[in-house]
Amino acid sequence: MSIVINGGTATNVNLTPGSPNCVVPNGGVLTCSATVNAPTGNDTFLVTLYSGTGGTGDVLATKTLVQTVTANATNSIALVLNGVVSSISVTPATLSAPAGVATSLPLAVNALDAQGNIIIGPGNYSDASGNALTINLSAAQTVTTVQTPYAAGAATLSATTLTSPSAPLTVAYDGNALLSTQFTATVTGGAAVAPASALLSITPTIYEYPAAIAGGGPYSLTVGPDKQIWVTLFGVSSVEHFAPPAPGASTLTATSFVMPDTNSQWALGIAAGSDGNMWIASWGTEVFVCPLIGVGCSIIDIYEADHPEYVLDGGDGNMYVNQSYYTGPYRYSVSTQAFLLDFGDIGGGHRMSIGPDGRIWSAGGQEGCCYTPYIVALPTTTSGNQSVTEVGMGNDTTNIAVGSDGNIWYVQSSAGVIGHLTSLTSNSLTGITINVPAGPGLRGITAGPDNNIYFTEPTANNIGRALISATTPAGITEYPVPTANAGLIDIIAGPDGNIWFVEDNANKIGKLAL
Repeated sequence: MSIVINGGTATNVNLTPGSPNCVVPNGGVLTCSATVNAPTGNDTFLVTLYSGTGGTGDVLATKTLVQTVTANATNSIALVLNGVVSSISVTPATLSAPAGVATSLPLAVNALDAQGNIIIGPGNYSDASGNALTINLSAAQTVTTVQTPYAAGAATLSATTLTSPSAPLTVAYDGNALLSTQFTATVTGGAAVAPASALLSITPTIYEYPAAIAGGGPYSLTVGPDKQIWVTLFGVSSVEHFAPPAPGASTLTATSFVMPDTNSQWALGIAAGSDGNMWIASWGTEVFVCPLIGVGCSIIDIYEADHPEYVLDGGDGNMYVNQSYYTGPYRYSVSTQAFLLDFGDIGGGHRMSIGPDGRIWSAGGQEGCCYTPYIVALPTTTSGNQSVTEVGMGNDTTNIAVGSDGNIWYVQSSAGVIGHLTSLTSNSLTGITINVPAGPGLRGITAGPDNNIYFTEPTANNIGRALISATTPAGITEYPVPTANAGLIDIIAGPDGNIWFVEDNANKIGKLAL
C-alpha cells in the first residue's frame, strides 16, 4: 500500500491479509492500519493499493481524501478504498428460461480488478486515477410479431446503473412472447473499460387447454378481426373463440356457438372475411357467414360442391372455397353473392394462401384417389373459365403457407417432407425439399411470428419448426406435444406472438409459447 501526502514522496507499507496490523472484525471486512507523519493543517492523502510490494504491480484500489491534522496528537483517519475496475462481467444464473410463464432470475454484474479478482466492496468503483465509474446496464429484446392489443414479452432489470458492488440483480420475465434478451454492461466516468454482455434465451414451451365443448374435436383455427382466436369444433359442428390468455393461465375463457343448420354436419375450415364476418366451411354443401357475436349466421349453399373444407378471403372482394374431393376451388363474390367455378375441375383442395404475387395459391389433390397432388396458382382475373398454373408434386401436398422469405412453403405428408417453391410455372418446379427428422405424417403449416416456419406432425405427435434459412434437417427443431396421440391438424401464428394449434383426438387447443 502506498500513501502520498500533499503530492510528496510515497510511504510504502507492505501488507498481507495475515499482517499483524490487519484484522477482520466479526462480520466485517479486512481492515488494515498504518502510521505516517503528516504536517498540521489540511492535508490531501492519496492511498493506493498495489498487487506487489513497495508500491509496484497493478493498481487494485485507491482513495483520495482531505483531512485536517492536529499538532502533537494521534489523528485517526478512517477511509474505504475504491476498487479500481479493469474489466466487467455479466452472468445470468441460467442462460435460458421456459417461454410462457412469468419468472424472476438472478443476474450477476461484477467488476474485476487487474488481477481478475471480483471487487466486493465496500467502496465504490473507480479507475486508477480515482475517477468514479458507473456501470450502465441495458436490455435489448428480440421479440415476435404481436398484434394490438397484445404486448410483446420483456425481461426487465431491477437496476440500470451500478456505482459500487451489489447483490445480484433481478431479471423479471413477464411470460409474453419473447425470443431472447441481450444484456449489455458498459462503463462511463473514467478510463475505458471493455463492455460485457450475456444472452438470455427463451425456450419454446407447449401448453394445452381444454376445448370449450366436450367431444368438440378442434379442426381448424384462425385469427378474427377482433384479434381473438377462432376454432371450429368438428365433432359437434360448433365454433369457439377466445382471447389468448395471460401467461400462466391453465384454461381459456371461450365463447362457443353451434352451427345454425342441423344438416351442416361438421364445421371445418374457418377464415375472417373482409366484410367483418367469420366464414366457416361445412362438410355438407354449405358455407356459413357468422358475425362476431355468433348469432344471426347466414347460410350459403354450394350445390355443386363436395364437402367444402377450407375458405379464404382473397383480398379482392371475393371469398375462395376449397372442398375435399372433386370440383373446385370456388370463387364467391361478396358483392354479387354468387359462386363461380371459373378455374376448371382441378380436384379437391386443402389450405389456401395469398401468394407474394397476389394470386391465390392452393395445395390439393388426393393421391391414389382422383387427382394428381398439386400446387396451383389461380389467376387474378374474375371472368369465367380461367386457366391456372398447376404443377404435380408427386406426393400428397396437404397444406401451404407463404414464408417471410416470399416463398411458398408446403408439407408433403406421406413423404415426410417440407419444402418451398421459389418459382412456379407450368410443369416446372424450383425450390428445395427437406426431410423431416421424425419422418412421414405431416399436416398443417404456417409462417411463424418469428419469421420461421411451423408445422404439425400428427404421426410423431410433434410441432416442428424450420428456420426460414433451413436447407437440411439440421435446420428443423421438433417439440413433443405432452398429450399422446393428440391428433394434430391445423396450426397458425396467434395475435399474441405465439404459435397455436389444434388437437382433434385430445379435444384440446395447444400453444407453443415463444
